[in-house]
Amino acid sequence: MKKLLSFLLAVIMVLSVMPVAFASDGYKCNCGVTPIIYIKGRTNIYKDRYAEPTSENMAETNLTGGTDAIVESALNIVASLGAALITDEWDEYCDVLLDEVTPIYEGYKLNNDGEKGEGNITGIHHLWDVDQIIAGYREVSKVREGHTVNATYWPQYMQFQYDMRLDPRENAKDLKKLIDATKELTGHDKINIICRCEGNVIVNAYLNMYKEEAKKEIEGLVMYNSISNGAEIADELYSNKFDLNADAMNRFISGFLDTSPVLDLVKETVNVLTYAGVLDEGLGFIEGIYDKICLNLMPRLIREIFGTCPGWWGMVSPEAFEDAKAFVLETDNADGKYDKLIEKLDAYNEYKKNAGGILKEMQDSGVKVHIIAKYGEQIYPVIDNADLLGDGVVSLKKQTFNGATTSKIDTTLDKDYIAERIEKGFGDYISADEKVDASTALFPEHTWYIKNLPHDNYPWVMETFMADLLNYDGYANVDSFGDKYTMFMNFTATDDKPHGYDNGILSPLTEENKDDSAFDTDTSSIFTVLIKFLTALIKFFTSLLVK
Repeated sequence: MKKLLSFLLAVIMVLSVMPVAFASDGYKCNCGVTPIIYIKGRTNIYKDRYAEPTSENMAETNLTGGTDAIVESALNIVASLGAALITDEWDEYCDVLLDEVTPIYEGYKLNNDGEKGEGNITGIHHLWDVDQIIAGYREVSKVREGHTVNATYWPQYMQFQYDMRLDPRENAKDLKKLIDATKELTGHDKINIICRCEGNVIVNAYLNMYKEEAKKEIEGLVMYNSISNGAEIADELYSNKFDLNADAMNRFISGFLDTSPVLDLVKETVNVLTYAGVLDEGLGFIEGIYDKICLNLMPRLIREIFGTCPGWWGMVSPEAFEDAKAFVLETDNADGKYDKLIEKLDAYNEYKKNAGGILKEMQDSGVKVHIIAKYGEQIYPVIDNADLLGDGVVSLKKQTFNGATTSKIDTTLDKDYIAERIEKGFGDYISADEKVDASTALFPEHTWYIKNLPHDNYPWVMETFMADLLNYDGYANVDSFGDKYTMFMNFTATDDKPHGYDNGILSPLTEENKDDSAFDTDTSSIFTVLIKFLTALIKFFTSLLVK
């Protein structure tokens, strides 16, 4: 009996370690190049994620009716608006607008619990599911033998895509699964992470949920134009702080539109209207209409598109969270139908409060944390704080985790403030355009600032920059690369497209290029405004004659 028990015990012990043995063969790579996991920003959501990933299949752009359907919707909205302007009765207009707009996002929203309902087949394309990604890499023998060799400059890296509508904590679980698989497949104990935009939200959740493991398995981390500390555009729209400003609208149109004879004329016409005060009057009229419809329309509209998606709530700052939650959800929660969703949002909001603190804790444990922030673009001109210095979506202050001190977009830092900082020995941290004091950032020595690079523009030069940061021998700082990558840089777009990506040039921000701007809206005098308008008008007519 003793021999039988001993035999059974030995069998049990062998079987208990077999899963571990099969999970990893103990392969260790000594190449010296740490693999990278790249976490993208917003990803496309498809109505049928198993069908072809075509534009017609996209859940957020359901315009399959073509031009006729768009025209019909526009006519319905205009007719209802006209009736409301005459009668000053706005409820029917709100209903019509909701009925015409929400079908565009058919299948996009989640259920009231903030989850995909049973049988819901919307989401990222199924080939991007984390299990599919891992399975695909297991089938590629080059993952081990060739992961340090890549024709597109990068070391072999795993790309993580996710359904951004979902609870960031759920996506963080999948990220952890990919991290574990990457270590196994490449034979490395540590990985590097690059995250951009919404990807920072997922990483923030991962760092908070797997804190002790993260300290051991992350070598380097790049937080690129982060919204993990929130974004003003979400804060204020979710909190009913809509505002239209003529100067902000003028800058936005000037920077957003491309350059051509007709578009330049449009921009200079708007500039004239801004100078004359006409644009301000027009925007004031629109604001008056908004004030009449906002309480009826906006909470319903947000709930019907993004409001039940916990991932989108990840963009709302902790300081705006309670107001946003009250406006969007609690106005229609008498029966408790959003209670489970609110529970999810409250849980992740605790992680948002710690967005900067968890990075500091990572750095203190030896993780090489790098921050890349963008500025010089007009934030969408529909909120109170559209004059903040930012990248078009989020302010520079939030990108640096409530750190860097900045001016407004159309001003510079106060002269007395600059003199005081210089006197205290922080002059090297003041940008050449005198808009940013980097000395107050969370990581002054490890934060880079890129001027004139919009939030949604990710050129190839930035990919190589981030790879250089992570491949640096040691912990790279703002002085590590000389003039190649300085603390403050200016971005200039180019026409070349390496590997199919848009590209550009990064150069030090200096006295010579400090006035480079994404927009040209000088309204300092009627003479300046008219000269620019007439110049654009002449170019427009000249282009017609040439044709």
